[in-house]
Amino acid sequence: MNDIKNSLKCGSSEVNNTLILVEHKPVYTIGVRSKPYEDLLLEKRLKGLGAEFVRTNRGGLITFHGSGQLVVYPVLYLPSFGTLNRSIRCYVRSLETTLIHLCHSFGVKTSVVEGLPGVWVDNDRKIAAI
Repeated sequence: MNDIKNSLKCGSSEVNNTLILVEHKPVYTIGVRSKPYEDLLLEKRLKGLGAEFVRTNRGGLITFHGSGQLVVYPVLYLPSFGTLNRSIRCYVRSLETTLIHLCHSFGVKTSVVEGLPGVWVDNDRKIAAI
């Protein structure tokens, strides 16, 4: 893990494609979309449930990570996937397709919902966030 961090800090293009799999302690992360998240009452209530509350510079609004959830962080050099269109949008679609096949192998019927990233069960329950 330190090799990956050091390579990224140095701007090296020699980073091997890597998947980092973790299970977080209970934490709510707050991203920034069009405006900062400022619901202080909700923040206090969520902290009262025993979870950390962390502001980040990622997209999106509020996300919970906790026990029993597998979180995967891909560290990839997209041009190394020669035949793959190098756009982030294409990469996200490729991840969604892979996750749908994985879920189906466990008997869970999933799909994408147009306009919403991630993989969904019954079009209203997200099973995988991207």
